Amino acid sequence: MEVSEVDDVDLAPPAWRLLRVEQNAEKGLAIADRGFVPASGEIKVTGTGTELLNDEEVGRLYLGG
Repeated sequence: MEVSEVDDVDLAPPAWRLLRVEQNAEKGLAIADRGFVPASGEIKVTGTGTELLNDEEVGRLYLGG
């Protein structure tokens, strides 16, 4: 499977677990149930993908907003 095809995969079954390291944080968080923001070797912020996308500090510091 090509990397570009990953977005087309249905990962709905609850038994699935996937760790996705994504350069496009906005795209990754848009489909994430849970997100983690690492910095300096520590998890600085965690939350649902939606929470992280809507967090002003996360946007300013990590998403270039």
